[in-house]
Amino acid sequence: MPTHDGLTYDGVLTHRITVARPPHAVYDLVADPGQAARPAGGVVHAERVARHDGGDVIRRWVAEKGAIRSWTARRELDPDAGRIVFEHDPPKPPLSAMRGEWRFTEAGPGTTLVELRHDWAGPAPAERLDQGIRAQLDALKYLAERDADLTACEFLQGRIRIVPGRLEDVAGRPGRTLVDGAHARVWPAGDRLVWRQIGDLPPLYRSLRGQAVLTQVPGGVLVETRRIDVLDPDAVRDRGWDAARALRHVTETRNEHDIDPRRDFAAARPAEGALR
Repeated sequence: MPTHDGLTYDGVLTHRITVARPPHAVYDLVADPGQAARPAGGVVHAERVARHDGGDVIRRWVAEKGAIRSWTARRELDPDAGRIVFEHDPPKPPLSAMRGEWRFTEAGPGTTLVELRHDWAGPAPAERLDQGIRAQLDALKYLAERDADLTACEFLQGRIRIVPGRLEDVAGRPGRTLVDGAHARVWPAGDRLVWRQIGDLPPLYRSLRGQAVLTQVPGGVLVETRRIDVLDPDAVRDRGWDAARALRHVTETRNEHDIDPRRDFAAARPAEGALR
């Protein structure tokens, strides 16, 4: 079994996939946590919460089987070597350690061999971990190879309004997560909500997600909402649509999932006398 920093690891998994994009382009997609939620899948949100010399700390939320898992990882980023080393900090019990490494090497003109290794100490559901990693790599391959197509089928819509009241009366509890029917919601901070539709997507859609940010202003609470509708590029192409026609479809057929601050942020607050 491998060792690191004096700790012996109980399990190792190594996965590989070939991607038809240059190494630097694939590296950038993994290094940027803002890209994690773009492919279809269960990633609700990922963000950089800190930076340090040579790396960063990210937090990631994933919807899986009616619940949301989250973890924090410290990363060492080396774009010149095409290498990202990560370690869960802290590891989720019953694991006492979880670390790994991404490698991006040229496998031919405009092609990258992606290698992803995980090492862990303690009991781990290796089969579930293996399935999750394979899905993650498949999503990365799709995102990297279809990045331009996906970008052409992404439509950003925003809304700003003011609701009466104080921020502390509207804000949710930081760290709260909720799967409510077809929607997964995460409150990275009390004044910020991120959501993703994880079921019953409208026809032709690949993904639907959004966020809301609250700010105290004179006269109430400023609510800034944003939603990103992503259509399936192949479905759009098969119908012979251009970007304008695709946008019209989004506008005409989208389900009106919007943020009601008092309703949605209240879901992140404990009921009186109870801890939720």
